[in-house]
Amino acid sequence: MPSVDRGSHSHRTRFEPARFSTVWQNIVSRLTPPSHPSATSESAIGSALNTTDNGHSESPHVSNRALELLNPKHGTEGRHKHQGVRRRFAKSSQGNTASRYGDDEDNRQSYEPLSHVVVEADFDHFSPQTARSDSGSTVQTHGFSAFEAKTGKATKGNKLSASKPEGEEGDNDSAQGDSNEVQSIRRDRRESWWARTAAFEWIFERLWPNIKHFMDSSFPEAKKEHSFQKEAWFSQKQGALVSAAFFLISWTLTAALQPNVKTSKYVQWAYLGLAGAFSVPILFLVLFDIPRRHTWIWQPWLLGATWVLADLQIIEMYRCDFFSPHPHCAGKNFLNALGFGIAQPTLALLALRQNRLFAALGAGQWFILAGVLLIGEGSTPTLFYRNFVNFALFHAFLIGTSFLKERSDRDRKSVV
Repeated sequence: MPSVDRGSHSHRTRFEPARFSTVWQNIVSRLTPPSHPSATSESAIGSALNTTDNGHSESPHVSNRALELLNPKHGTEGRHKHQGVRRRFAKSSQGNTASRYGDDEDNRQSYEPLSHVVVEADFDHFSPQTARSDSGSTVQTHGFSAFEAKTGKATKGNKLSASKPEGEEGDNDSAQGDSNEVQSIRRDRRESWWARTAAFEWIFERLWPNIKHFMDSSFPEAKKEHSFQKEAWFSQKQGALVSAAFFLISWTLTAALQPNVKTSKYVQWAYLGLAGAFSVPILFLVLFDIPRRHTWIWQPWLLGATWVLADLQIIEMYRCDFFSPHPHCAGKNFLNALGFGIAQPTLALLALRQNRLFAALGAGQWFILAGVLLIGEGSTPTLFYRNFVNFALFHAFLIGTSFLKERSDRDRKSVV
């Protein structure tokens, strides 16, 4: 065995295998990401070991003994010994990176080197059996085609999927179900031909979403909508209290100043009973924050309190033949008939946070009631028709103004 020239101090080589091995493992652990297959694969370890061997075998002043000490492969040519080196190398490369990525629990196990990666090609649970086209029908994405389902023959591309082992009843059932879906495509298209018309698209895809957004402009996020409603209510609560007080005062004056309040059963039941039942609790409901906490109670109740006096005026005008040549209305002129249909709805929509859908329902029922009871009579004056049209335009612009105001408030909420 050749030896190192010990007379030459300039070429003397000192070996510290333990220190070099530790430094080398630290370098590899810093450069290799954790839990990566290449860090423990045979090619990665072999390339690292070969690099070490090749890097130190070029020095002409180092003996074979020195190379044996530097070569990590020395003494591990056997299969089991070589596997042990790779296990220790993989374990150290994984364990040193636990502090950087927080995988301490996963790295407690010993990682075996990866030689093969097996991927099962069963993606049925990732993709649906059939996909829907624009017409709404289902189109098969895998398995038999429509032609194959009818003829029972498999094309060249589907020979593998068409062949089924004997005894697999579940697969045969699924294939039969897929073929049934394919055969029903033409029938589905015939049944849904109206869904592809221009009228259907304009009504259900353009008009209806806009109407829904106009009536209810709520945020998609429930938490954000709750925060907006809470902030809007407490910022307008003082105005709501004043408006509720107006409802109570208006009902009190209307019921107290009725000329035949003591003699007419209609006045007693309608103005004192029905109108009072809707108008008096409004102030207390606002005090206890019912409009914010229980919307399903507040909106119908507010609808009744808003339109009860206006409806009673129209009904009484019809009962006493107000537009006839000989009315019997106990001296009433009904000048405030349109006033009840303007003042209360305005305060309800802008101050009491009435929903635009309920506002539209209230105005619509008043138009129908007045049209059926008063417009049809031949003695109705022309001035009432003019006021009727102006009344309709006023409510249309009022509801539109409410939408623009709420949209501005929601835009500020979104910016904040």
